[in-house]
Formats: sequence, structure tokens, C-alpha cells
Amino acid sequence: MNLYVDIDNTICITPAEGNDKYERAVPLMERIADINRMYDEGKTITYWTARGQASKKDYTALTVKQLAEWGCKYHSLKMNKPSYDLFVDDKCCHSDSFWKKPLSEYQAHGQTAKRAQMVQKGWGHEIVFVNNEKYCGKILHFHKGGKFSMHYHMQKQETWYVDSGVFMFHYIDTATATIVTQHLMVGDVITNQIGQPHQLICEEEGDIFEVSTTHHDSDSYRIFKGDSQLNV
Repeated sequence: MNLYVDIDNTICITPAEGNDKYERAVPLMERIADINRMYDEGKTITYWTARGQASKKDYTALTVKQLAEWGCKYHSLKMNKPSYDLFVDDKCCHSDSFWKKPLSEYQAHGQTAKRAQMVQKGWGHEIVFVNNEKYCGKILHFHKGGKFSMHYHMQKQETWYVDSGVFMFHYIDTATATIVTQHLMVGDVITNQIGQPHQLICEEEGDIFEVSTTHHDSDSYRIFKGDSQLNV
């Protein structure tokens, strides 16, 4: 079976207005999981979008990036969907009929329900449930043996809470130029200050809750590579 699946307001909630509306799209992870299951069952999945058809702007790079960040499984992406108001076809199915939970249920109380963003990493994955101009919240899931790079931030200060698992924590004492090591167990809390090089190595699979100031992708400065940089 071949399935063509729309993106905006089908597998994500996209604002109706704004030059950056596609950048502000919020993934609907339940729907994405359903499509991923169909992919795993052997169905051919094509994502088809009208992004840029009206404005003539190329949104291919952004769309590929978002599909990767949202963990979407698919065979191909087509960017040339006609920007029509209504499709009439003998094989057409409205997304609210395809899924039992309609889009409107994600928008209760006049507020758009947001879905957490899952980002795959070499050491496991992270679930980003908020990242705005004031603060960031994540759940870091490590598989056994997974490790961070030794890195630091110049803008972000972060605090970790160990919810499960056992971790080896390394940080560089910049005053003495030595690497300090300690174990982190369930219930431990530790704060990484701005400019403090730090690294985690997972000894038993587990989760760490992270709260921090705003996360910026460009604000990670690596000293030693971790699992996510093995092929970089």
C-alpha cells in the first residue's frame, strides 16, 4: 500500500499566519507514531506538502530537518502539492477521519496543545518539552554505555536530576586543569555552570531531567567527542 500524507495540520499543528509559521509547527507525536508503525509494517510512506507553493519560497531544508527531529519514518518527500482549498478524490481521506482524535482536541481551552520534540542522539535520545526565550526543559534518555561529548556552554546554565540509572560524571576544573570524576545516582542533582566543561557516561540505562536557560544549538563547544560525533 502507498500512502501520501500531508504535513501541516495533519502530523503537526501549524499556525495560520506569520512568515515563520512553518518554523513554529508543533509535531503531533501520536499521529507520527501511527505513520511510523505503518512504515514498519511495509507500507510506502510519502510526505506531500504545499509549503512554499504560494510564496515560492523553498522550505525543503526546513521540512527535512523537522521530519528528522520529529522521528518521522518515510520513503520520500514531495514539496509540490497544489495549494488547493479542497481535494475531491475517490481515494481521499480527511485526517480527522483517519485518526480517532481530531485536530480540534489538541486545541482545548483556546490554547494549542503542544507535543514534545524527540531528538535521536548517539547516546540515546532527548525529549525537549519546552525551549523558549526564558528557559528549557528536557528528558535525556541514555542507553548503557552511551556518553556525551566533553563540552561546555557560554550561554546556557543547566541543572540535572537523575531519575533512573547510574552515571559517571566528569568535569574539568579549569583552575587546576584537571578532570574531576564522580558517580551520579538516582536522586542526585548537579548544576553545570556557564563555561564549565562537563561529560556524562551512562553505566546503567536511565533518564536525567534537565532544566536550563534557553538552549541554542550553536552554544555547544566540544573538547572531546561523544557518541553523537563519532562519524563527524
